[in-house]
Amino acid sequence: MLGLIAGGTVLVQDPTTAKFEGMPASVLGELRADAIASPKELANLVSRLASGEAIREPLIEEEAEPKDRIFQMLRDRFGTDFSHYKNATIERRLQRRSDLLGHADLHEYMRKLELDDDEAEALYADFLIEVTEFFRDGPAFESLKKLVIPKLVQSMTAERPVRVWVPGCASGEEAYSIAICLAEQARKDKVALNVKLLATDIHHRSLEAANLGVYSEEALSKLPRGIVERYFEKTRDSYQIRPFLRQMVVFSVHNILRDPPFTKIDLVSCRNLLIYLNDTAQQKALAYFHFSLVKGGHLFLGPSETVGELSSEFELIEQRWRIFVKRRNVRLIESMTQLPRKDSAAASQPMPISSVGGDTTIVRGDAKRVYDRSLDIV
Repeated sequence: MLGLIAGGTVLVQDPTTAKFEGMPASVLGELRADAIASPKELANLVSRLASGEAIREPLIEEEAEPKDRIFQMLRDRFGTDFSHYKNATIERRLQRRSDLLGHADLHEYMRKLELDDDEAEALYADFLIEVTEFFRDGPAFESLKKLVIPKLVQSMTAERPVRVWVPGCASGEEAYSIAICLAEQARKDKVALNVKLLATDIHHRSLEAANLGVYSEEALSKLPRGIVERYFEKTRDSYQIRPFLRQMVVFSVHNILRDPPFTKIDLVSCRNLLIYLNDTAQQKALAYFHFSLVKGGHLFLGPSETVGELSSEFELIEQRWRIFVKRRNVRLIESMTQLPRKDSAAASQPMPISSVGGDTTIVRGDAKRVYDRSLDIV
């Protein structure tokens, strides 16, 4: 291939910097590259080769694309592989953090990250794009309350709770919003509330805030007065979720692209998370959601999200606000969930956060098994 002379040097453009990734990717698929870099860095390497300098493994590390090094640092520290996120979004946020700190380029910012744990945490949080609020997109929740919530409450019995999963729950507003919807419907129908709601995320600090359930007056400013009075307790300068509602929710660290999906779920609400993932990662997450749902279970997505290749497996019942129903039980998970594994071994086990009497407890072990035990199905 390429007429390469034995002992020659192979320099390949980083596919993430190419307009068409196929060409450099095909070379990398057949040859071991001595260096993979941006066009500017490749020009520098060619100049150094022309002057007689040999490229060795340490040089490859030195000239590595800073974005890839930063991804590796975040994988090692937090266990999250951002290569599955859309490049354009991640690159904008990476450049924004670098510019905010006045760094000349990403190499300089990369060196900052190597020495500053606080900045690594700030970048990680920025990458996660945690934009949320109570009843975000009001008309979407009105559709959920009309088309889904009454059916869930009707199916609820003392022996069989309604089971809900909210992936990417951030600081908890969406999870508590759904809990309030269920509680309001049960109140209207005069039935005993029996709900198990699992809210998951990959960001420990957001989950800690969600677990506390304390929110500012501004965060609740759009809620009806009756809702605030029924479901929140006023403290000195904030509001806290009332214990009976808080105890409906289990918060857990869980990565939807890596950790086992949950089972026997009636409603999966994952809104405005898939839009940040690339197509392959989106399909993996959707296959997991399909696996998790019972037949006839509902999937609630963001207004710009679709079920993609799984459109034949879901019935769309609300087009504007993306509410779907699972059509049938069929195993899709093996054929649609293959992603390159780059996660660090240190982050291979999720760590659930549960609540007992309002206190936070970190429980080591499998988040799925902890949740299943709470549902009495293991």
